[in-house]
Parts: sequence; structure tokens; C-alpha cells
Amino acid sequence: MAFKVNPITGKLDYYEAAGEAEAHTIASHSDTSGTGPELDELTDGSETALHIHDTVYQALTTVGIADNNLVEIDHAAVEATDYAKFTANGLEGREASEVLSDIGVVSGADVTGSNAPQAHKGSHENTGGDEISVAGLSGLLADDQHVLDTEVESVITAEIVGGQSIDNAIDALISTHATPNLFYSYKTSQQTLGTSYADITGYASSPYDDSAYSFNTTTGILTIDTAGIFLLGFGVFFNLGSGTRMHAYAQLHIDTGSGYAVIPGMSVAGYGRTVDEGTSGACVRPIALSSGDLIKMLALDIGGDGEINSDAEDGTYIWAHKIG
Repeated sequence: MAFKVNPITGKLDYYEAAGEAEAHTIASHSDTSGTGPELDELTDGSETALHIHDTVYQALTTVGIADNNLVEIDHAAVEATDYAKFTANGLEGREASEVLSDIGVVSGADVTGSNAPQAHKGSHENTGGDEISVAGLSGLLADDQHVLDTEVESVITAEIVGGQSIDNAIDALISTHATPNLFYSYKTSQQTLGTSYADITGYASSPYDDSAYSFNTTTGILTIDTAGIFLLGFGVFFNLGSGTRMHAYAQLHIDTGSGYAVIPGMSVAGYGRTVDEGTSGACVRPIALSSGDLIKMLALDIGGDGEINSDAEDGTYIWAHKIG
């Protein structure tokens, strides 16, 4: 006698008697009438176990997607590179693009583990359906950020110039910081020269008049208010007003306490032979000055026919710059 085992369940399913192979069913083993064709009837309760064995076997051989069913391919043209998806009857093959469509991701979106999906980034941008605001974020943003003009003006107004308007603030900053320690003024009217040195007078209000200086525009006297090292300079435009010769000279003088004296090296000369023909000269030098020192320009023409010109293009001026 030879026994066979079910290859699915691993349990006895039927047997063949030597020389007498005959098909049979589980029901024949539970026949208690003594008429079973393959085996004697089972009367010790084992027929119940055999019925359970038959139930499991039937479930394991049923095709479908229920619990314990066998699953079969429900697709006529599955590729080896397809992904599997359950249908009502089994499994079908799905290409990568079909899988993305199934899960709602646009083809080409970066969905790797280290990168967020990029297909919906527009929703997080300005006016997007899921716009993200940086107002609630802490720390510094990775990229440089622009600032609004109103924000800059607010900072200047509140912190720098104590509540002034932006225009007044700019004027104040330029006035205070653009030309530190600088003085400059120019002559506003033409002046005829005599045959002896005379003061050059009548200047414009100083465009650049730092707190290191005081200047009298009528007398042309420059007062040094802060001691230090200065670059001191002046320029003159001489013009022959009449006659045939002009031999003119100009100098910067300093008050010595007992009268004015020429500052060494601060002299220029001019010569002319034709009426209304001019010539110019300029001079500059470093000099140590004390607080309270008085400086002015003097000029003469040996023939008495020369003039100091005040044209904007060819003017006469005096300047100083504190450098130390």
C-alpha cells in the first residue's frame, strides 16, 4: 500500500491499494455505514478532522483576493518591470507613470527620500493656495532679503535723526558729515586794486563752514576756532581794468598779535597788458594754526589799474581744511 500527501497542505489526501488504484474523496472516509470503497469507515471521531482538512484545502485552492485565496494574474500583458496592483480578481501590472497617477503625483516630480515633492511648490508661493509666510519663522533666512523703502525711512526717522522727515534727515547728514573740517568761500563782487596792499572783502556765505572755523563775509577775515594742522589755500583772478600794464600781487596774512604779516609761501602774482585781459594764480600749503588765529587776503597793483575779478568761472576764493 502507498500513501500520497497533498502538496499544498502537506497532509494525507488519499491512498492507493496495491493493484487497486481508485479515486476517492474525503467524504468516503467519513462514511460510517461500512460501505466506503477506499477505507473502512471511521468511527472514532477522526472524520471531523478530515472534514476540516477538506475545508482548508478547498479555501487554498479558491482563486480570488479574499483571505487565504490563491491570487492569479488578472492582466493579459504584464511586463517584468511593472508594479503589482490588486484588482477585484487578482493582480495587474502597472507602469511607473501609471503608479504615479494612481497615487496623485505628477510625472517628473522629485519624490526621493531627501527631497520634498516639487510638483506643488506653486501652492506655497505668493498668492498660492497654501502660501507660506516667513513672519512666524525664527532665525535667518538662507537668501539675502530686500527691505522696503518705508522700513528704511522708518529706521532713519526713528533712530538716526530723532523724528525728522527723510528729506531733512538727508540734508542734516550731508551738512554734518559730508565735508568735515572744511571751509571755503568766494568773492562776490569785483574790487579795484590800489598801489598798496589792501584787504580783499565781500565774500559769499560759506558753502562749507565747519565748526573749526568762523568767517566774516564782509571783512573777509577767517577765524580758526579749533587748533590743529591745516591745508590753507587761496586763488585769485586778476584783470587789467584800464591802462597798459598790470603788475598785481595777492597774499594771505595772519594776525601776529601786533598786526598782520604775510604767511611765508602764500603769495601769487599776475601780469597783463591788454584791457580786460586776465590772469590767475593759486597757492596752498600746510600750516599749524592755533585757536583764535585770524587770516585774511590782501592784494595790490603797482600801477593801480588792476582789478580782482569775481566771475563765477574765474573767481577769487579762500579755503582751509583741518587735517590733524
